[in-house]
Amino acid sequence: MSEHQLTADVQNSAVQTRSLENPGKKKAILIVSAVALFIILLAAGIWNWNYNKPTSVIARAEKSSSSYNYAKTIKGLAKLDQNKLTTAQKIHVDQLLAQAYQNTSDYKSAIKTYEAELAVKPKDLPTMLNLAQVADQVGDYKTAITYYQKALALLQADTHAKQHDFDYNGEVSSLKNAIRQDQQHE
Repeated sequence: MSEHQLTADVQNSAVQTRSLENPGKKKAILIVSAVALFIILLAAGIWNWNYNKPTSVIARAEKSSSSYNYAKTIKGLAKLDQNKLTTAQKIHVDQLLAQAYQNTSDYKSAIKTYEAELAVKPKDLPTMLNLAQVADQVGDYKTAITYYQKALALLQADTHAKQHDFDYNGEVSSLKNAIRQDQQHE
Protein backbone atom coordinates (compact mmCIF):
# COMPACT_ATOMS: atom_id res chain seq x y z
CA MET A 1 0.00 0.00 0.00
CA SER A 2 1.43 3.38 -0.89
CA GLU A 3 1.86 6.21 1.50
CA HIS A 4 -0.68 8.27 -0.45
CA GLN A 5 -3.35 5.50 -0.17
CA LEU A 6 -2.62 5.12 3.55
CA THR A 7 -3.11 8.84 4.09
CA ALA A 8 -6.40 8.77 2.13
CA ASP A 9 -7.69 5.81 4.18
CA VAL A 10 -6.81 7.56 7.44
CA GLN A 11 -8.54 10.75 6.27
CA ASN A 12 -11.68 8.79 5.23
CA SER A 13 -11.77 7.10 8.64
CA ALA A 14 -11.44 10.45 10.35
CA VAL A 15 -14.32 11.92 8.28
CA GLN A 16 -16.53 8.91 9.09
CA THR A 17 -15.69 9.14 12.78
CA ARG A 18 -16.40 12.87 12.84
CA SER A 19 -19.74 12.34 11.10
CA LEU A 20 -20.74 9.86 13.82
CA GLU A 21 -19.57 12.27 16.47
CA ASN A 22 -21.73 14.97 14.95
CA PRO A 23 -24.07 15.94 17.83
CA GLY A 24 -27.00 16.48 15.46
CA LYS A 25 -26.80 12.94 14.07
CA LYS A 26 -26.33 11.45 17.53
CA LYS A 27 -29.42 13.26 18.71
CA ALA A 28 -31.45 12.09 15.69
CA ILE A 29 -30.33 8.48 16.19
CA LEU A 30 -31.17 8.71 19.88
CA ILE A 31 -34.64 10.13 19.14
CA VAL A 32 -35.38 7.45 16.52
CA SER A 33 -34.23 4.73 18.95
CA ALA A 34 -36.36 6.16 21.76
CA VAL A 35 -39.44 6.35 19.52
CA ALA A 36 -38.92 2.76 18.36
CA LEU A 37 -38.55 1.59 21.97
CA PHE A 38 -41.68 3.53 22.96
CA ILE A 39 -43.67 1.91 20.15
CA ILE A 40 -42.47 -1.56 21.16
CA LEU A 41 -43.33 -0.96 24.81
CA LEU A 42 -46.69 0.54 23.91
CA ALA A 43 -47.57 -2.44 21.73
CA ALA A 44 -46.54 -4.83 24.50
CA GLY A 45 -48.57 -2.87 27.05
CA ILE A 46 -51.69 -2.92 24.91
CA TRP A 47 -51.31 -6.64 24.30
CA ASN A 48 -51.06 -7.31 28.04
CA TRP A 49 -54.00 -5.04 28.71
CA ASN A 50 -56.19 -6.86 26.16
CA TYR A 51 -54.99 -10.26 27.33
CA ASN A 52 -56.78 -9.92 30.68
CA LYS A 53 -59.94 -8.25 29.41
CA PRO A 54 -63.05 -10.36 30.06
CA THR A 55 -63.77 -10.74 26.34
CA SER A 56 -60.25 -12.10 25.74
CA VAL A 57 -60.44 -14.47 28.71
CA ILE A 58 -63.85 -15.73 27.57
CA ALA A 59 -62.61 -16.21 24.01
CA ARG A 60 -59.65 -18.28 25.25
CA ALA A 61 -62.02 -20.32 27.44
CA GLU A 62 -64.27 -21.00 24.44
CA LYS A 63 -61.26 -22.17 22.47
CA SER A 64 -60.15 -24.45 25.32
CA SER A 65 -63.65 -25.83 25.67
CA SER A 66 -64.00 -26.49 21.94
CA SER A 67 -60.72 -28.44 22.03
CA TYR A 68 -61.99 -30.49 25.01
CA ASN A 69 -59.50 -28.93 27.44
CA TYR A 70 -62.09 -28.39 30.16
CA ALA A 71 -59.59 -28.05 33.01
CA LYS A 72 -58.02 -25.10 31.17
CA THR A 73 -61.49 -23.63 30.58
CA ILE A 74 -62.30 -23.81 34.29
CA LYS A 75 -58.93 -22.39 35.31
CA GLY A 76 -59.20 -19.49 32.85
CA LEU A 77 -62.74 -18.53 33.81
CA ALA A 78 -61.98 -18.75 37.53
CA LYS A 79 -59.65 -15.75 37.09
CA LEU A 80 -62.48 -13.48 35.94
CA ASP A 81 -63.81 -10.80 38.25
CA GLN A 82 -67.56 -11.46 38.10
CA ASN A 83 -68.28 -7.85 39.12
CA LYS A 84 -66.72 -6.58 35.89
CA LEU A 85 -68.89 -8.73 33.61
CA THR A 86 -72.08 -7.72 31.88
CA THR A 87 -75.17 -9.85 32.51
CA ALA A 88 -74.77 -11.49 29.11
CA GLN A 89 -71.11 -12.26 29.85
CA LYS A 90 -72.04 -13.75 33.26
CA ILE A 91 -74.59 -16.03 31.63
CA HIS A 92 -72.10 -17.08 28.96
CA VAL A 93 -69.36 -17.70 31.54
CA ASP A 94 -71.79 -19.78 33.63
CA GLN A 95 -72.71 -21.82 30.54
CA LEU A 96 -69.06 -22.50 29.73
CA LEU A 97 -68.23 -23.34 33.34
CA ALA A 98 -71.24 -25.62 33.84
CA GLN A 99 -70.47 -27.54 30.65
CA ALA A 100 -66.81 -27.83 31.62
CA TYR A 101 -67.76 -29.09 35.09
CA GLN A 102 -70.21 -31.55 33.56
CA ASN A 103 -67.57 -32.83 31.13
CA THR A 104 -65.03 -33.28 33.92
CA SER A 105 -67.61 -35.18 36.02
CA ASP A 106 -67.75 -32.43 38.65
CA TYR A 107 -71.52 -32.75 38.73
CA LYS A 108 -72.01 -30.90 42.01
CA SER A 109 -70.33 -27.78 40.60
CA ALA A 110 -72.21 -28.20 37.31
CA ILE A 111 -75.57 -28.28 39.11
CA LYS A 112 -74.65 -25.28 41.25
CA THR A 113 -73.56 -23.32 38.17
CA TYR A 114 -76.64 -24.27 36.13
CA GLU A 115 -78.86 -23.21 39.05
CA ALA A 116 -77.03 -19.86 39.28
CA GLU A 117 -77.56 -19.41 35.56
CA LEU A 118 -81.29 -20.10 35.91
CA ALA A 119 -81.50 -17.54 38.71
CA VAL A 120 -80.38 -14.92 36.18
CA LYS A 121 -82.29 -16.31 33.20
CA PRO A 122 -85.14 -18.48 34.58
CA LYS A 123 -86.66 -19.57 31.25
CA ASP A 124 -83.45 -20.64 29.53
CA LEU A 125 -84.39 -23.91 27.90
CA PRO A 126 -80.88 -25.29 27.22
CA THR A 127 -79.88 -24.63 30.83
CA MET A 128 -83.00 -26.39 32.15
CA LEU A 129 -82.32 -29.39 29.97
CA ASN A 130 -78.64 -29.51 30.93
CA LEU A 131 -79.54 -29.27 34.61
CA ALA A 132 -82.10 -32.05 34.22
CA GLN A 133 -79.52 -34.24 32.46
CA VAL A 134 -76.86 -33.69 35.14
CA ALA A 135 -79.36 -34.36 37.92
CA ASP A 136 -80.36 -37.51 36.05
CA GLN A 137 -76.70 -38.56 35.77
CA VAL A 138 -76.11 -38.26 39.51
CA GLY A 139 -79.35 -40.04 40.40
CA ASP A 140 -81.24 -36.98 41.68
CA TYR A 141 -84.35 -38.00 39.80
CA LYS A 142 -86.75 -35.62 41.57
CA THR A 143 -84.67 -32.62 40.44
CA ALA A 144 -84.31 -34.15 36.97
CA ILE A 145 -88.07 -34.63 36.70
CA THR A 146 -88.73 -31.07 37.88
CA TYR A 147 -86.45 -29.54 35.25
CA TYR A 148 -87.50 -31.90 32.46
CA GLN A 149 -91.13 -30.94 33.16
CA LYS A 150 -90.29 -27.21 33.18
CA ALA A 151 -88.32 -27.59 29.97
CA LEU A 152 -91.09 -29.57 28.28
CA ALA A 153 -93.65 -26.94 29.29
CA LEU A 154 -91.46 -24.31 27.62
CA LEU A 155 -91.02 -26.55 24.56
CA GLN A 156 -94.76 -27.04 24.24
CA ALA A 157 -95.30 -23.29 24.40
CA ASP A 158 -92.56 -22.56 21.86
CA THR A 159 -93.34 -24.36 18.60
CA HIS A 160 -90.20 -22.94 16.93
CA ALA A 161 -87.96 -24.54 19.56
CA LYS A 162 -89.94 -27.77 19.38
CA GLN A 163 -89.56 -28.02 15.62
CA HIS A 164 -86.04 -26.73 15.07
CA ASP A 165 -83.77 -26.58 18.06
CA PHE A 166 -84.58 -29.50 20.33
CA ASP A 167 -85.41 -33.15 20.13
CA TYR A 168 -88.82 -32.96 21.80
CA ASN A 169 -89.43 -36.69 21.72
CA GLY A 170 -85.96 -37.32 23.13
CA GLU A 171 -86.66 -35.01 26.05
CA VAL A 172 -90.01 -36.68 26.71
CA SER A 173 -88.20 -40.01 26.67
CA SER A 174 -85.61 -38.68 29.15
CA LEU A 175 -88.41 -37.44 31.43
CA LYS A 176 -90.13 -40.82 31.34
CA ASN A 177 -86.86 -42.56 32.10
CA ALA A 178 -86.19 -40.25 35.07
CA ILE A 179 -89.70 -40.92 36.42
CA ARG A 180 -89.12 -44.70 36.10
CA GLN A 181 -85.75 -44.41 37.86
CA ASP A 182 -87.28 -42.31 40.63
CA GLN A 183 -90.06 -44.84 41.16
CA GLN A 184 -87.55 -47.69 41.36
CA HIS A 185 -85.55 -45.88 44.05
CA GLU A 186 -88.52 -45.15 46.29
